[in-house]
Amino acid sequence: MKKYELTNDSIIVDGRKLFRIKALISFGNVECGDLGGYIEKEENLSHNGKCWVYKGAKVYGDAMVYDNARVSSSAMVFENAMVFESSYISGKSEIYGNAKVYGNAYVGGYTHVLGNARVYGEADLNGDTHICGDAMVFDDRAEDEVTIKKLIEELKKYPEDTAVEIFSTFDCGHGFAGGWIEEIDYCEDKKKVTLLNYRG
Repeated sequence: MKKYELTNDSIIVDGRKLFRIKALISFGNVECGDLGGYIEKEENLSHNGKCWVYKGAKVYGDAMVYDNARVSSSAMVFENAMVFESSYISGKSEIYGNAKVYGNAYVGGYTHVLGNARVYGEADLNGDTHICGDAMVFDDRAEDEVTIKKLIEELKKYPEDTAVEIFSTFDCGHGFAGGWIEEIDYCEDKKKVTLLNYRG
């Protein structure tokens, strides 16, 4: 069952024709008949889950919004970007390139997430922030313990010569030897993890 339709209300963005969406059923905080934002094609917004593009927001190109993700305000998601799970994009933020935002991540303000960057977990980005390259932004302050080993496993997915940026604060992340890690820093030139504020 389709949960929305493309209306005749259209705009041109970056040379592409985008159409305003209209809800055909009620779900989440969206009521049947509500008007949403603009998308280029149905492939931009899944009919499954509670995902939605709210008034003012735009999704186009080969970008995809699915699961329970939300895009609101004047936010834009385009090119090959993916926004999914329970992430929330707001403000005048832009997600593009091959970037991915997922988990319970929030991206707002004037934040730009681009390149191959990934923003996930409990990450909360606001203000005028640019996340690019192969950056990984996350904040695993989840109820379940998150080990440093999990971080290492994430890093193993990248080539040895890749400089991977890590931004994180662990309030309850369990580290090696029963210690606790409050922060993780990185080395710009090498794929190396530096543990800061270690409390054994």
